[in-house]
Parts: sequence; structure tokens; C-alpha cells
Amino acid sequence: MTASPDKIRRTVIAVGLGLFWQVAAVSPALSAKRPSPCPAGRYLVVGDALIAGDTAVPREPIVVDGPRISIGNVCPSIRAKLTATPKGTTVKANWSTCGTQKKVRLRAPG
Repeated sequence: MTASPDKIRRTVIAVGLGLFWQVAAVSPALSAKRPSPCPAGRYLVVGDALIAGDTAVPREPIVVDGPRISIGNVCPSIRAKLTATPKGTTVKANWSTCGTQKKVRLRAPG
């Protein structure tokens, strides 16, 4: 038994409309605003010094200025990778030298 072309057309339209409404219902969730990285500012570190030789009291802050980051007066401002996540901002930065240290790497999970 074969279906008539009219019945096939109605079935295709019904399936197409069903898919359209499913996509329309999901699309607002997909277009939700993504988180943005932490704002520029000075972030204080609690506990031991991040860099040996940083004797500043109180501890020098991590300074975020757009895509650039520095650690107190020991590590100069460099370009860093700031990635916004739902839990916060992940920070990755590498310095060739930082005070008396060489190849310093900062990794801060979000």
C-alpha cells in the first residue's frame, strides 16, 4: 500500500514544523550570554609569596589590565590568556624571567 503524494506532503510539513518548534524552543538557551573574564583590577594573594624574592609587605597583588597581567613589582606586565568559565576566570601567563626566577608560569583555575 502506498501513500498518496498529498499525505506524504502533509507528513513532511508536520515533521518540519515539529522540528522548527523544537529548535525555536532551544535557541534562547543556546544564545544565552557567555560569561566574561574578570574585570581589570588588583587581586591580592593570601598566604606565601608567589615569587621567591618578593619581600613586599603586604604581598604585591596580581594586576589584571585587560589582556595583560603582572605580579607586583617582581614580574612585569605581559600578555596573558584569560578565559571566562561559568565558575570564574582561568588565567595562564608565562614570564621568561621574574625577579631572580626564570621561566615563571602562572596557572589559576576559574
